[in-house]
Amino acid sequence: YLSANVSEFWKRWHISLSTWLRDYLYIPLGGSRGSSFATDRNLMITMLLGGLWHGATWSYVVWGGLHGILLVSHRHFRRWCDMRPRVTAALETHVGTAFRIASTFFVVSLCWVFFRPDLDKALIILERMFTIPQLGETLPLHNRGLWYTVLFLLGCHLLVASGLWKKLSERLPSGVLGFGYALTLTTAMTLAPQQGAAFIYFTF
Repeated sequence: YLSANVSEFWKRWHISLSTWLRDYLYIPLGGSRGSSFATDRNLMITMLLGGLWHGATWSYVVWGGLHGILLVSHRHFRRWCDMRPRVTAALETHVGTAFRIASTFFVVSLCWVFFRPDLDKALIILERMFTIPQLGETLPLHNRGLWYTVLFLLGCHLLVASGLWKKLSERLPSGVLGFGYALTLTTAMTLAPQQGAAFIYFTF
């Protein structure tokens, strides 16, 4: 999710599936060896079939098609930037990189809405995301526990990223470490919703 573009995202995400799609669909179709149109076509066919691989429903077709469009768009945008060194330099700055990561995260997260067997539910979720609730209207989903979980995970991440956890773990007794891991697991289980949907891959 820290990828700076969709192409980089697919090189990092679900590597086994990405490699299979590349080796057994994209390359046999011709890959990028033909014309620009042929390369775009091969990308679209590969991602559409990748969506169908998850399930023969319209929602997965839309999901694959959207990623195909994103990959094709990024390919042409990259070629457009190659002819404009100033734009490329601006995008490679810290601010530009942060913008590219945020944009990639946004579009990928938006595509995940369609990653479900029911297209109607996906469209409802998409509508709710961009509809301002009327005065007095309450949303059925309570997200307080979600933000607690995000803050807790962010704290754990900062503790590890700063190197402080590595120093502490080497000095703390094994009993204290075990208690810390147990406390972390208990906190995660407490923050988890009481009722949750089954793992999505169980539906395939």
